[in-house]
Amino acid sequence: IVTSSAFGSLANRGIVPVLDWRVLAFALALTAIVALGTGFIPVVALGRAGRASDAGESPKVSVGRTRVQSALLVVQVGAALTLLTGAGILGKELLRLQKQGFGIDATNITFFQNVHRPFGASAMTGAEFRDEVVRELGRIPGVLSVSVIEFFNNDGFYPVGEPAKAGRTIFDHQDIAVNRGFLKMLGIPLLRGRDLSDADYASASPVALVSSATANAFWPGEDPLGRQIVVPPVKRRGDTTKVEPVTVTVVGVVGNLRMGRVLGPPPMSLLRPNGAKAGMTNYYVRTAKDPELTLPAIRRELHALQQIPMSRTLYGSLQEIGVNRQLSEQRVTTRALIAFAAVALLLATLGIHGLVAYSVAQRTREIGVRMALGAEASSVLLLVTKRELRLAAMGIAFGIAGAFVLTQAIRVMLYGTSPTDPTVFIGSAALLATVMVVASYLPARRATRVDPMVTLRVD
Repeated sequence: IVTSSAFGSLANRGIVPVLDWRVLAFALALTAIVALGTGFIPVVALGRAGRASDAGESPKVSVGRTRVQSALLVVQVGAALTLLTGAGILGKELLRLQKQGFGIDATNITFFQNVHRPFGASAMTGAEFRDEVVRELGRIPGVLSVSVIEFFNNDGFYPVGEPAKAGRTIFDHQDIAVNRGFLKMLGIPLLRGRDLSDADYASASPVALVSSATANAFWPGEDPLGRQIVVPPVKRRGDTTKVEPVTVTVVGVVGNLRMGRVLGPPPMSLLRPNGAKAGMTNYYVRTAKDPELTLPAIRRELHALQQIPMSRTLYGSLQEIGVNRQLSEQRVTTRALIAFAAVALLLATLGIHGLVAYSVAQRTREIGVRMALGAEASSVLLLVTKRELRLAAMGIAFGIAGAFVLTQAIRVMLYGTSPTDPTVFIGSAALLATVMVVASYLPARRATRVDPMVTLRVD
């Protein structure tokens, strides 16, 4: 259930999962005992049914056993539906998060951090080195495009005259500068307005793109195009020089970006043309094929440009390291809940199968008489299954109530999926109902094949 990437993510958070064989053996033994004990109680009772009848078993004992079996079936069905619904909700959320990712197309993208210009290269500015890296990496065979994201650490941008709307943490706002073709390279949709143009880069125009989260936060229900945003100066430790804030004009609205954070609400994003001042720079390289095939050439080029060992540079697959690692805990929880739901569904299936088989065995003579009198197969099927199916319906009702409780408990793990998603609730109930009908039909079908003459001759 737990993948290697999941182990790595948990370890980074101070949680070190250890697979203890004693715990595993205990879990397997307990599961086997519960499965056998719960699922085959009706089967054991079936073998004793004839002897109990000959010994004149008390009707109260028989009724008591039937009530216990019925209660077990209701509990099994209810637990199965509760776990199925919980697994469905978490599974839907996990698929949504995987598709969402960072809000970009991460196919065949490798990212690089901590790429520094050579020490002592005073003639080369940070912006010049950045542009050289983009140019040289773009010449490598197999590299389709190179994008740059520069993060600026400021107090949070805000609409002109409304400083109270500024973001306060790195998780609710991100002021970034990007190079030409950034939207196209990363597959970010342009929702309104226009993209940053070559003229914007050439003249260092004070224009910007905003994410839809920014537009909704600053101007809900209004047109953001042409609005102005104040960008505070970048904080630099030990620098006492007073720098005035910059005012930029919004020219376009793009899809939400989540650079570095998949979970949680999307941050307010401001995208400006990169210029003479370089911030904390990340490079994103898209390759035509598997990045692993091009990675050696990229590393050699970066080593030559930096003139320092590549061990100081962080790099990796944007999808594997960036997205999948952040979703590892959600993936572990979802797979565990799916496993529990599968076990509960198996137990419920065995339970209703055994009860119907028991009912058929108890009523063989009655069924034979009805068949001899001309009863149709459909009426016999309904006769031997209606009580169990009614119990299954009760279990489904209890399971829906339990599912509401469970999904409310796990709603902290849901960021875009409703804990009461009707499609998941209805789909889980429909799946369980289908399984219950099939599980009861198979033993009940034997009742329609009873030869009435043989049954009456034996009796």
